[in-house]
Amino acid sequence: MQILLSDRNQTIYELITSIYTIDQLRHIEQSNYNYDDLCLNYPVQCIRKEGDIYRVIYRAKDRLLILYYNQYGELLLHKQVTLNIVKKEFDQINQQYDVYDVKAIDETGEYDFLYVGDTEIPKVSVHYTKDGYLLHVEYDERWRVIKVSWELI
Repeated sequence: MQILLSDRNQTIYELITSIYTIDQLRHIEQSNYNYDDLCLNYPVQCIRKEGDIYRVIYRAKDRLLILYYNQYGELLLHKQVTLNIVKKEFDQINQQYDVYDVKAIDETGEYDFLYVGDTEIPKVSVHYTKDGYLLHVEYDERWRVIKVSWELI
């Protein structure tokens, strides 16, 4: 499988010119295409790589569909995320904040560690922003902020 990665310095708004409807995103999501079939049916305009996982992104007006593929082009996971916040809203976050302060800023973020009984799972929340950023907020054992990091979606 040959995959050409998107330029890491370009935002999703620079890369993705095709804007889909929510119904179209739902159809793509429910199709469970492998990577090659996906490319035949819906041109990939934004793809990033994290470790051995490829992240393909499709866009609607205020929502993203994110599809995760392995190195063999097999679909591993998919999800839709709503874009409600901008990166600047996270500029104020520091080590005085806890997870509930962060949830007050972005209630739609992903806080999976709060709902898993495993205490060894990384305590990280994930946030997608309207201005094209993926933010990770790391917490200590008392759920206080340790670090905020970001990258382009």
